[in-house]
Amino acid sequence: MHVEYITHASLLFDDGKTRLLTDPFYFFEKLIASFICHYPNRDLSPDYFPKLDTVFCSHIHDDHCHKKTLLALQDKIGCILLPAGQSHFEKKIRSYDFNNIAFLENEKTHLFPNGLKLTCFHDKNRVDTALIVEWQDKTFLHQNDCRLDLA
Repeated sequence: MHVEYITHASLLFDDGKTRLLTDPFYFFEKLIASFICHYPNRDLSPDYFPKLDTVFCSHIHDDHCHKKTLLALQDKIGCILLPAGQSHFEKKIRSYDFNNIAFLENEKTHLFPNGLKLTCFHDKNRVDTALIVEWQDKTFLHQNDCRLDLA
């Protein structure tokens, strides 16, 4: 299992067979980049990315679900994962011509055929989500902007 920090809130999980990318936000104009906290600033191209079985967008804000990035990677993306119960978010993704969309329900673990387990936790305001990734005996918390309480 390899986990690469891409930039901002984006991670690439790769077990050699399956790839999960979180919160895509890379390809934007240089003027916009100068106003954004984007750590570290990397010069990425669509060719950098392999085939992506799944892309998880934690919430609707552009720095976690960037249209230009999604469209640049569209031919590489198998499925988009979104938090369940947010029809406005689904509508946004469908407007980019993505139709293979799956939904992660709050606090329910979703099992994938390759052994990947994902559990999504929605914040109190239903704006953001955190993601627990369990894969190959490792557990990761992808919290991005989500404010979770201790419970």
